[in-house]
Amino acid sequence: MRSALQVRVFKIMTAFLLLLASAIPGISVLDTQKAFAANTTYYVSNSTGNDSNNGTSQSTPWKTMAKVSGITFQPGDRILLKSGDTWNEKLTLKGSGTKASPITITSYGTGNKPLIKSGAPNSGVVYGSNISHWLIQGLAVEIIPSSRLLWPDKATGILIEYNAGTVYEGLQIDGNNVYSSSADSNTYGISVQAFFNGGTYGKVGKDFVISNNSVSKVGWYAIITGGYDTAANTGVSSQETYENMYVVGNNVSNIGNQGIVIGNANGSAIERNVVRAAGQVAPANGEHYGPGGLWFVASRDSFIRFNEVSDMGNSGAPGDGAGINIDWYCTNITAQYNLSYNNSGNGFTTMSNNGGKFLNNKVYGNRGEQHNGDGQIALGNFTARRDLMTGAKNMVVAYNTIIVDVAGTTGVNSTFADDGVTPIAGLWTGNSIYRNNIVVKSATNTSVFDIGTNATIDQIWENKIYSSGSTFTAKKNGTTYSGLWNWQGATGFDSGSFVYALDATAPGSVSGLSSTLSGGYVQLSWSAATDSGSGIAHYNIYRGTTASFTPAYANMVGESTGTSFTDNARPKSNTTYYYKVQAEDYNGNNGAASAAHTATTGLIP
Repeated sequence: MRSALQVRVFKIMTAFLLLLASAIPGISVLDTQKAFAANTTYYVSNSTGNDSNNGTSQSTPWKTMAKVSGITFQPGDRILLKSGDTWNEKLTLKGSGTKASPITITSYGTGNKPLIKSGAPNSGVVYGSNISHWLIQGLAVEIIPSSRLLWPDKATGILIEYNAGTVYEGLQIDGNNVYSSSADSNTYGISVQAFFNGGTYGKVGKDFVISNNSVSKVGWYAIITGGYDTAANTGVSSQETYENMYVVGNNVSNIGNQGIVIGNANGSAIERNVVRAAGQVAPANGEHYGPGGLWFVASRDSFIRFNEVSDMGNSGAPGDGAGINIDWYCTNITAQYNLSYNNSGNGFTTMSNNGGKFLNNKVYGNRGEQHNGDGQIALGNFTARRDLMTGAKNMVVAYNTIIVDVAGTTGVNSTFADDGVTPIAGLWTGNSIYRNNIVVKSATNTSVFDIGTNATIDQIWENKIYSSGSTFTAKKNGTTYSGLWNWQGATGFDSGSFVYALDATAPGSVSGLSSTLSGGYVQLSWSAATDSGSGIAHYNIYRGTTASFTPAYANMVGESTGTSFTDNARPKSNTTYYYKVQAEDYNGNNGAASAAHTATTGLIP
């Protein structure tokens, strides 16, 4: 049986990239002109400009995107669009900067972000081909759709394409607003794609940053990276295409299908993003494409950290709709310090991968309506490329707060997917579940664990379980066990685990927050908070740029089981930050955050 994920990864991406492949980048109907000398600033205003101007001052700006699109810019050039102006035409970016002198396109003046809007069928409203060291910043990009959620003539807000054979560097897409008129539309938000013509799939991009963008009301993908083989007419399954792809601080909301999907990456990170209400629309042709909120696919040695994903739908599909996913053909992906809640699928899930880890996350309110099982955290081994990787190996689920508060769900489940070819023996090995806080708030057909037949978990140990009346129910290979002792005796699992009564009382607030510097990093300390119930599991540490910031997973910098913490979560040198600390107990109850504490970093190595 074809799974929703197989449709998602191959059919969605292949259809999209086939359309793009018919117009491989590098050809323009405009005559290309060279810019003036490098390090020139150009001004563009649709309200006051004229393309016959020299464009080098606010009093002599160019007028159209066609003018800008016809120029090949030089290192250090800056293209400034007038705030409050609107262009009803595409923009094409040409030329490359250097690491020391990138090319920048952004705004000047005051008012709303400059707006570029277009239909851009099978292309981008803002489009670039084979560009290095560009900063695309502070623009509003509106995609005009041509149909409902269908494949033909899809338009993308910001589309950057690359041809294999050269390693391109230094792309930054920062602080833009990208949107369409409806989540039920044939649109993408931000897309970075690499094209291969057969051969070896090597590195194409390095040191790319997609940051602080707002993407809303697009149909297919909010943010996506991937690759396509034009000779084989198929998506690329390689972990080598993008090195150091950093996707941070983006806000994604009201998406027809997928949230943030990073494919073919290594040494990369998806951090501090907020994804709400993706998977909201079923395709107009009646087909089903299973969505996910935020995930890596065909990637390795990367992190998913400090993200918040909620309210995922399933786009009318019979499964999927998970919040955070380590998808198929992934190696050593760690998801840590994330919050995933109220999604139609699982809070966290895996497909076929090796070394996937869920650590220090919080999950609740997920309905588990997907093929991977009904767990708040679900481990699976589906693969779309069994020749590359199959099975679920060396996976770890540890130090998470798992709240089972939806009837018919479980804390952690494992589900075996038989690919029909690979022998079952050895598909699942080296997998562990330990030291989690599992809080069973709903007593209606719920369980702590559900370990599926052939979906082998090698070790389960030292978990703290909380439930009404200190009851315990778990399943293995279809058999239900009532009582921790029966479970331990029959399975050998949960040595050192205990069951406790539920605790609804929040800890006290944190006080006495102070700081010193250690090697340029801020080192915090505080007085221990009190708790009359299950005890304090850890403290959450948050960092903002103003004293009034609201603590959230997107501004968390880590956890501490003690009363001190060193902030090494990518702080900047000689920068003033505001910190708040909050106690959390073993049932996931949070105390009031401390008052904001001001601290300035030193010179950070």
